[in-house]
Amino acid sequence: MVDGEDVFVRSWKGDRGFWYQSAAEPHAEVALIINRRRVAVSVHDATDDESVARCSEQLRRKYARSQSLAGMLRPEVLGTTLRLEPIPTRAR
Repeated sequence: MVDGEDVFVRSWKGDRGFWYQSAAEPHAEVALIINRRRVAVSVHDATDDESVARCSEQLRRKYARSQSLAGMLRPEVLGTTLRLEPIPTRAR
């Protein structure tokens, strides 16, 4: 979910989600695919109240009509909210 300059993700499966377990490991190498381009990102805990609320609000906006929304807002998954930051590429 994008909110302002920040990008948040949350595991619908909570801490049992495979991608979450992989991304939450120290020094994990994570990338997003954006317009068929790989963008390396760093992963940061975003379980503070403000970040959780911001992510939840964007989920409500994007998935307002989805049956999946309630699952993304369950209290037991809020602790898997992460913030992603692009890793600057080195000039060649």
